[in-house]
Amino acid sequence: VQQLGSIVGARGNAAEVQRVLALTAATNTSESAWWRAAALDGLAAGIRSKRAKLAPHPLLARLFEDQAPAVRRAALHLLEIAGLPPGSD
Repeated sequence: VQQLGSIVGARGNAAEVQRVLALTAATNTSESAWWRAAALDGLAAGIRSKRAKLAPHPLLARLFEDQAPAVRRAALHLLEIAGLPPGSD
C-alpha cells in the first residue's frame, strides 16, 4: 500500500492524489489505520522524491485530527509538504 501511494505521489496527478486523500479520510476504523497510514506515508515519499508540489487541502487537516496516531503522523508529513489550507489557523 505504501508503494502504491508512493507511485501516486511521484506521478503528481492532482486528481489521483485527491482520490487517495478522500479514501483515507472516508474510511475511519481502527482496522483500516494501518493501510491509511501506509498510503499517506507513500504519498509523502513519492511527492518528495520527485520534488512535486502538493496544494494545501482541507482533508489533510481532517486526517491530522484522526484518532489513529500513525494516520496523524502520516498526515503531518503531507502537511509539511503542502502547508495548511486557508482558514485552518
